[in-house]
Amino acid sequence: MATKNIGIYVVQILLILSILTGCMSYSTLQTAETLSPGKVRIGAGTVFVADGFAPEAGARMGIVNNFDMGAKYSIPNLFVMDAKYRFLRRGINGAFDLGVSYYSEDEHTMYGYYPMLLFGQRHWYAGVKGHYFSLTGAIDLLGGKASSTGSGYFGTSVITGAMVGGKRFKLLFELNTYFIGMSEPVYVPGLGLYLDF
Repeated sequence: MATKNIGIYVVQILLILSILTGCMSYSTLQTAETLSPGKVRIGAGTVFVADGFAPEAGARMGIVNNFDMGAKYSIPNLFVMDAKYRFLRRGINGAFDLGVSYYSEDEHTMYGYYPMLLFGQRHWYAGVKGHYFSLTGAIDLLGGKASSTGSGYFGTSVITGAMVGGKRFKLLFELNTYFIGMSEPVYVPGLGLYLDF
């Protein structure tokens, strides 16, 4: 009975939050490690932007050694897919990740491209990510702190994060710092909970 009520509350909260979300992938919520072939990670997370939350849910799967792929959905209608290749595995992990996103609402359609370099060990990670967009119309991003029109380079973010947990459950804390043009940096903290199979 209590579990059923919690589920109803979670759905209600996600529906309320859906009107507060943005239209680009604000979070990384992954380390520089790749999953072993056949291993699966599912989870949910959110980032906190100036005007609310951007909740997301997704999954990753190890494809071959040092290579995994992921997909996530962020309310109301942002789809993101990425592929990550780990090129460094001695003492410190290094990985290159390429993500793509699709967002469509009313007169706005936006494709995002996110090349990223990540480094770290089991319990921490740091990296840098580029943000390139192809869009129709003008759109507000980062909780109204920035906007984009047309297509091209939007900005760069620096990612720092920490992971705690055991073999199956993992909790990630993340800070994304966005540098857009000559404006002040925009800080976007994030939180994720993941389960490995």
